[in-house]
Amino acid sequence: MTHDNLVWSASFSPDGRTALTASTDKTARLWDAGSGKELQRLAHDGPVGAASFSPDGRTVLTGSWDKTARLWDAASGKELQRLTHDREVQAASFSPDGHTVVTASFDGIACLWDVVSAKEMQRLWHDGYVNAASFSPDGRTVLTASDDKTARLWDAASGKELQRLKHDDMVKAASFSPDGRMVLTGSDDKTARLWDARSGKELHQLKHDDRVRAASFSPDGRTVVTASWDNTARLWDATSGRELVRLPHHGFVDAASFSPDGRTVVTGDRYFATRLWEVASGKELLRLQADGVVLAASFSPDGRTVVTAHGDKTRLWDTATAAELQRVAQKAAPDVLSLIFFNRDNRIDQLWDVGFPSVSDNVDPDRLRAWVLVRTGQDFTEQGTLRPLTKDQWEQHGRTLEAKGGDWQRPPDPRKWHLFQAADAEADKAWFAARFHLNWLLKDDPANADLLRRRDEAEKHLNAP
Repeated sequence: MTHDNLVWSASFSPDGRTALTASTDKTARLWDAGSGKELQRLAHDGPVGAASFSPDGRTVLTGSWDKTARLWDAASGKELQRLTHDREVQAASFSPDGHTVVTASFDGIACLWDVVSAKEMQRLWHDGYVNAASFSPDGRTVLTASDDKTARLWDAASGKELQRLKHDDMVKAASFSPDGRMVLTGSDDKTARLWDARSGKELHQLKHDDRVRAASFSPDGRTVVTASWDNTARLWDATSGRELVRLPHHGFVDAASFSPDGRTVVTGDRYFATRLWEVASGKELLRLQADGVVLAASFSPDGRTVVTAHGDKTRLWDTATAAELQRVAQKAAPDVLSLIFFNRDNRIDQLWDVGFPSVSDNVDPDRLRAWVLVRTGQDFTEQGTLRPLTKDQWEQHGRTLEAKGGDWQRPPDPRKWHLFQAADAEADKAWFAARFHLNWLLKDDPANADLLRRRDEAEKHLNAP
């Protein structure tokens, strides 16, 4: 049961019997949730970032960086339709009746498509990447979120823009309340916001101390959970906007969602922990410790199982006992080695995965060590424990890396590799590494506003006292 690269998402079928995963290995895969057996492999020509079931569970929708979304028969794995954009497809979802899908792309467009004919029905235009798109519970309205600092509401039948919901930075998450009367958005401006879906009026700002990367309603619509890079998830009263509970973590929180009965929240962070929390009290109920960054986490329809997607694995967990039920492991890609354990003679003792480019067996250990130290921001003590590097140590190892870094073997597409490593370094607050990769990207694209902004952010952190 293996993918060949990172897994970006994992979810259950409506009946809870099948798990669906999407990976950078250019496939989405269907698995038997009971046995972990691979049932179907759905192949794209680029990384697959989105995958979901139709409401009846018979069809799968995938979105890929190969500029397509595709519809598949869940039972046979047969490709049914191909829906084409001009750029990478970032998100894709079904309407509540399953007759229409919406796709969101980096071409700045969300499109509505007829499931049976694959006919494009509407185009919904933004002024930046479209990060999310979904239907209202009654299927009459579409909600999109974009890097243009807005979320927008559209009439699904006509494609007319109904409301524009403005943030102060990129909007990464957007969803309807269960009754469709409110909209919840999450942004890099460090806020989630609640809006009246009909009027577009902002009702409440839910403030974090860093970027908000996930936000969703409880099943009854009374509570909101948000996940942030300030190392917290938080619970809020949806009516008043009052913060109810703060759920602390040891790293950036990328995933947070409610159980079907609304009594429990699952969260996932960058320090490899998935946690279950009691909504009423904020008490931590279970901690599911894995060995990879948790990129997604969600409950099965009956609430008895949690599926988690890591950089290297997909796992199923029993919510009552924290027992690991199944593991869908991703085989290490050829370009990936890892966190290195050095002995006192500076020889490699052990490897764990952190994304080092392909190297030969006789790699210069000084170069490899410099990469790991700069990439992780930590070093090992003589007792084998981890300690953070000082700013001066960052600079020293960074100079070694830059001096020796031109000799290692690069993956086939260095730009994509540097983009991935820059984002991962930012997520880990490895600011020297982030600056290193962003400066490489800016050599070929010196006017890129997003890269310049991110490089300046890294510089700010490096120059902080």
